[in-house]
Amino acid sequence: MWPPSSRAVRSGLGHGAVAGGFLEQIRLLADRTGTVLVFDEVVTGFRWAPGGVQALTGVQPDLTVLGKILAGGLPGGAVVGGATS
Repeated sequence: MWPPSSRAVRSGLGHGAVAGGFLEQIRLLADRTGTVLVFDEVVTGFRWAPGGVQALTGVQPDLTVLGKILAGGLPGGAVVGGATS
């Protein structure tokens, strides 16, 4: 299955993998600094896996952005995230 689960995707620069562990390190950095981690899954959401790249990597962002694939190709999108305690 592409991309390998330990790799992140650079869709804006063409489809391809970046260094393994990149998303995991970004998640740790965001947690350490109190920064919100946002995944732009406009291209990768539902195409690469039913749960997007985050389902492949196991790295959960605070917010996810989904594009027109969510609206069946029509203009539309969503920003989604979970509750925090």
